[in-house]
Amino acid sequence: MNSENLKRPLFLVLNIESHRTPEENLGIYYLQAALKDEGIDSEYRDLWLENIDSKEFSTSYDFSKTLFVGISGCLSNVSEVKEFIDLLPKGIPVVVGGYGGTFEYEALLRIGCEVVMIGEGDKAIIDLCNYYFGKIDISDVHNIAYLKNGNVVKNDSYPVVDLNNLNNIHERKYLSQIIESKATVNVISSKGCYGSCSFCSISQFYCSYKWREMSIKNIVNILEYLYLKGARVFKFVDDSFLEGSRDDEWCKQFFEAICRSQIIDSILFRISIRADQVTDKRIKFLAESGLFAVSCGIENGSQSFLKRIGKKASFLDNNRALAIFERYNIFVQAGFMLFDDKTTMQELYENLKFFKEHREIIIKGIFSETYAAEGTIFGKYIKRKYKESTFKINGNYQYPILDPSAQKVYLILKMYQKKNSALYDKLIDPISAPKALDNKEKYFQFYDLYKVVHEIDIDFFEKVLSKIDEIEDSEIFVDKFILEKKKDFGIINAAVDKLYRDNQMIFTGVVSKFLE
Repeated sequence: MNSENLKRPLFLVLNIESHRTPEENLGIYYLQAALKDEGIDSEYRDLWLENIDSKEFSTSYDFSKTLFVGISGCLSNVSEVKEFIDLLPKGIPVVVGGYGGTFEYEALLRIGCEVVMIGEGDKAIIDLCNYYFGKIDISDVHNIAYLKNGNVVKNDSYPVVDLNNLNNIHERKYLSQIIESKATVNVISSKGCYGSCSFCSISQFYCSYKWREMSIKNIVNILEYLYLKGARVFKFVDDSFLEGSRDDEWCKQFFEAICRSQIIDSILFRISIRADQVTDKRIKFLAESGLFAVSCGIENGSQSFLKRIGKKASFLDNNRALAIFERYNIFVQAGFMLFDDKTTMQELYENLKFFKEHREIIIKGIFSETYAAEGTIFGKYIKRKYKESTFKINGNYQYPILDPSAQKVYLILKMYQKKNSALYDKLIDPISAPKALDNKEKYFQFYDLYKVVHEIDIDFFEKVLSKIDEIEDSEIFVDKFILEKKKDFGIINAAVDKLYRDNQMIFTGVVSKFLE
């Protein structure tokens, strides 16, 4: 081994309190594979999956052979990164990547990160290691930002990689733990999206290429390998599974490839999809391949709202897609955002009508809002329009709702959501995360309970809208409704707990920080 390899990168996912089920970080696996191909050893420690806090890890880990610490960052954990940096031994360089790095690079540099990676790092990680090995200057490292004389410097970026040329990530450190804990096994088959939604940062993250895909052969090879390791339920973490050339014929070819493989009739999988990409043939072939759940960006039940946020899928597209999903018994976790700054009472009534007509969709409670994050068109708009009053909470800019009655509805629904979020997350997580249950019928046991809760939510939403001008004390109004439903909520909570015991699952989530 070369002397330069006596030190190695340490890649970390911090243990952030979250309402989400911990998952493997495929990005780190791919970075490790790229380094291994160059003969560079590295270590991946996922404090979230291991349930170790930053202080415990920082005091027990031997950093003497650490080249640098690379942290996978999201848009809401800048403070957690700062806390971890303060716990590290002096002189250990800290590098942050991911969405947090790409869109919050200046904030991260100002709190003590030495380098922040911008966009994808599959090629740039080699440059970074060569810089820390003393082989090249920092100005020659691609896809990064850093401080020079107190000023932020952004270097040039590499073109994005062909997904078929990615190094394989068969050596997945946490795979057995994921399978044992009944979490789904993550895979990726494409990156990017042809959408142009104002609230989304994907197009900015993959700015040089809107969407690219992996071949069917490579996808099936990955699924087969993981199947032989014991995986049965998969989550495609693609931004948008069906885009570009993935049409009816592609879905047929995918189904045929699955039929020729070792895994036919043996797997279930979930995808993310845009409603305007849904056709009967596509979903038929995918359902026969193992598709059982989708995350679909329905976003809102009002056409004026959809137009405002730049959705390519129309209200009619959403209705058509939902009808097709229902035809093939596909669970639909609907991306939803009930409020933005221009939400009107008319739009809220249109959403109530939509909920009544589509009681089958899965949402995490009746309250939702449009986040104004860095890297999004909506975030830039909010910063510009409300520059005198906006501020960030958990990485998102705050804004007022201009219609006074809609603002009042917003506050009441958010209060109601906070009081019930623990039940929502625990109930929906097995389907939306999803969990790896033994068969589809197991998911329906959770789904049947969800539908009861969803009916209660719709009832509450209707009461709020009909009485909004009469409500004087919002908290009394919310508490009275919850008290009336106390028996129902108690029965549902007990039933959910029993399902967790029956399926030998443990829920580790906490109340979402985005409800603050």
